[in-house]
Amino acid sequence: MSLAKIEIEIDEVLVDKVIRKFRLHGARDAVNLALRNLLADSDDSDASLEDEECDEFSDLAALRPQQPTETA
Repeated sequence: MSLAKIEIEIDEVLVDKVIRKFRLHGARDAVNLALRNLLADSDDSDASLEDEECDEFSDLAALRPQQPTETA
C-alpha cells in the first residue's frame, strides 16, 4: 500500500463519530475505512447488476435524445 499526503476539507464531527464508533486511531484510518467500504459496495453492486434482468430502462443510451434521420 502506498500512501500520499493529500489535503482535504472534511466534516470533523462526522470523522470523530466514525473514529469513536469503529474505535479507529484517527482521521486517516476513518477516511481509509470509508474509501475501502465505498469500493467494496461498488464491487457488490456491479456484480448484482450483471445478475439482474435487463429491461428498457437498463440501457442508458435509450434515454438520450436521438437526432431525426433524413429519408430520401
